[in-house]
Amino acid sequence: MTSAIESEVYQLYSAVVLPRDNCEKLLYIKPTILTREDVTNDEAWFILAKRDKTRWERYEASILDQDNFKDHDTFTKYFLLSLGLLEFPVVAVGGEPESGKSLFMAWLTEETHRLFKKRACLDWAPPEPRYFGKYHDFKDHDFQLRLVDDFDFMHRIEQDTGRPVPLGIRQKLILFNAIMGLDEADSYCHKKHQTNTTKVIGEAGRRRRHVFAGIILVMINPEDFADDILQLITHKVTCYGQGNYPYPDCCQIRIEDIRNGGTGLSKTLWLNPRKYIHLWDSHNIPAMSHRSIVSFAKRTKKEEAEHEEQYRQFVESNLEYFDDYSRDRLLKAVTRRPDNE
Repeated sequence: MTSAIESEVYQLYSAVVLPRDNCEKLLYIKPTILTREDVTNDEAWFILAKRDKTRWERYEASILDQDNFKDHDTFTKYFLLSLGLLEFPVVAVGGEPESGKSLFMAWLTEETHRLFKKRACLDWAPPEPRYFGKYHDFKDHDFQLRLVDDFDFMHRIEQDTGRPVPLGIRQKLILFNAIMGLDEADSYCHKKHQTNTTKVIGEAGRRRRHVFAGIILVMINPEDFADDILQLITHKVTCYGQGNYPYPDCCQIRIEDIRNGGTGLSKTLWLNPRKYIHLWDSHNIPAMSHRSIVSFAKRTKKEEAEHEEQYRQFVESNLEYFDDYSRDRLLKAVTRRPDNE
């Protein structure tokens, strides 16, 4: 977290920018700007706005609670940003049955969509879809095929131009600025039940930073995730269900940032299931298996020709996003691959 707009009074900043000044470029989210008017007391503001913080003071500035904020949405933004949950996360959500795993996944997906304009991608049907906007259906075959082709095209463009893919091109990818809330992960990400969908998620996870995407995956025991997924996990969430002190009507949810070089924070969230029935249905029946037509096998000559034609059409319809050098190299590349080169 960094501060901005300096004040000479008490060596405080007049505003605090979360998570950092250049987050629109680095994270594709608008900065959250806090002022004295956003918090309830002088002590909280001093903790947030003090310049030249020590390590302990930086920690204190990241663990304020709801009582320190006047507005609930402002606190929620602070809570999520302080844990690094907008920094291309792969969140593994675990816990016993009826502990709140799916509830938390739905809550985090919706809050990220609502507060930070991420596009939801779901493998389940929400009770009231309007809360998730125009979301993607992860189980749709066309979506998965498009996802694979998109990343392939992006890689090809980098190869053909020798330069990074322009932002205007990345914005056209189906997973761009998305948050994937996947509730049926045991049906396609379990270490004993892997499919091509497992690889799709793994490949997307390794490339999520390039398209400003995040993934939330639910499984009773996160240790059962396939190795391809386990190595990507940035946050571990443990759900304990209702009946815990001091909020017995709420599910207790522990969130840990386990990234190397991450915040290192561990925070508890309390969610009352009855307040979120518009987002999540505790009686949803997850599939026991997941069919996928995505294939990573070598293409036939016909399939390769079709793929090359799709790439040519994609390039030619987006030439406006490239400089003259890249445009020339791309046109030469697509014209010398008309068939099966």
